Amino acid sequence: MTETAPLRVEMRGVSKSFGAVRALDAVDFEAARGEIHALLGENGAGKTTLMNILSGLYRMDEGRVAVEGREADIHSPQDAIAVGAPLSGALHGGTFDLRDFSDTAQTLAAVAAFAEGTTSIGG
Repeated sequence: MTETAPLRVEMRGVSKSFGAVRALDAVDFEAARGEIHALLGENGAGKTTLMNILSGLYRMDEGRVAVEGREADIHSPQDAIAVGAPLSGALHGGTFDLRDFSDTAQTLAAVAAFAEGTTSIGG
């Protein structure tokens, strides 16, 4: 029998409101080690809010986050770094800029290494 590795990140039932505006309503997201995901959607769809929760910039109102199969209590960017949250802002919010890489192969290699958890991108 083959053992399945825990998900690199798992977010379940994540909800977040800003006053009367419900930005996220019971959102689920998961990524296995080595996977690269892109969140696509219209303005206001909650993409930034979800990643800001994972990176510790926002606190979720409801839900849970697990990193490498361990429940993660993320309340700040330092918490996200401490638990090894894989996207702790590095690929979001403008800190990852494709213009920083001279060619497509170098960009893909850097993103793949980040997805494997062997390096960090950005600052």
